[in-house]
Amino acid sequence: MTIIVVELFIILVFSLSVIFWIYFGYPVVLKYLADKYEKPVTKDEHYEPFVTVMIMTYNEASTIRRKIENTLALEYPKQKLHILVVDSMSDDDTVKICRNFPEIDVVQECERRGKSMAVKFGMSHAKGEIIVVTDANCFYESQSLRKLVGNFADPEVGGVTGAFHQRDQSGTPVAGSGEYYWERERKIRQDESRLFSVIALSGEMSAFRKELGLGVEFYSGADDFDMTIHLIKQHRRVIFEPYAMAWEIAADNVSDFMNQRIKVIVMAITVARKELFKVLFNPRFGWYGNFILPSRRVLPLFSPFLLITSFFSTLFLTLLYPFFPFLALLLCQLSGPFIAMFYQKIPLPGISRIYYFYLMNWLVLKSWSVYLKGHRFVMWNKVNSTRN
Repeated sequence: MTIIVVELFIILVFSLSVIFWIYFGYPVVLKYLADKYEKPVTKDEHYEPFVTVMIMTYNEASTIRRKIENTLALEYPKQKLHILVVDSMSDDDTVKICRNFPEIDVVQECERRGKSMAVKFGMSHAKGEIIVVTDANCFYESQSLRKLVGNFADPEVGGVTGAFHQRDQSGTPVAGSGEYYWERERKIRQDESRLFSVIALSGEMSAFRKELGLGVEFYSGADDFDMTIHLIKQHRRVIFEPYAMAWEIAADNVSDFMNQRIKVIVMAITVARKELFKVLFNPRFGWYGNFILPSRRVLPLFSPFLLITSFFSTLFLTLLYPFFPFLALLLCQLSGPFIAMFYQKIPLPGISRIYYFYLMNWLVLKSWSVYLKGHRFVMWNKVNSTRN
């Protein structure tokens, strides 16, 4: 029995250690390393290359006018700005509305093949040396483009992403979780960028050098992650620019939020299967392949399984050896999900973080189920609650 208890204890400690690393250890160590080994970017806000802003659309009649007006209002020389709407066979008034703006170009795919293929199609029509990919329901602050592009004055920079915000306009737990997710992401991405490179571009604000992006192979529908890996393999950095700000309305219901996150996670699993072992722990890719990628894209995919393993390890340890710390840990593990379920009725600080923690782990578990059933999200379905 002693051997069984020891083995269960080792499994428990390992599971909890990895979970702790994912959510707490990595951000702390990352900040320490970024402070010690920071690699500054040579920015120049007067750097003004020719830029193509590619707006990706599919049935976006409700938002496309505002998006075009928002893009036209960006503070960047008009003679160096090319606005290109890439439409994937919309069957509403999206293209008709776009045609009312003579300042922009519109191209249409012959068939709907998903955002990744639409990006590749749009790149062949882009006139700029820098391409910025954005969504029709994502709106930029007026200075964002200039802040974004200034990073390309550094020749080592291959891609840049900005500070994306989700605005909670409903006050629901789900919307609050969406903004908390991006608040945490912004902090981590800033430190990843200081150390070497962010884990991935954001689809809402992805900027990259056209000459570097042309040879990209899109495997999963996750154009932002695929492009990041493609740039990293060319030994270029992908930078986070905190002053290039963009926002969209946060999903206000569980169904929409789940659809958003499950698609992203399934795409991440697909990219990992295709590209991971070419970059992971490869000394050629430095901090990204040996530290950032495993901590941010590999370990989180196994977090729910580690939670389940730690629970059953604690349960069996408590039954075999009813030591008080095991009992206390088991009580915490049992109470956590219930606290998350009744999050709105418990007015205590930090409860929303517990809700976020269990929600995200449930979504990872659900994503694995979707992936193993053979479903792939090549094409995105709109999240209507983010377009009000």
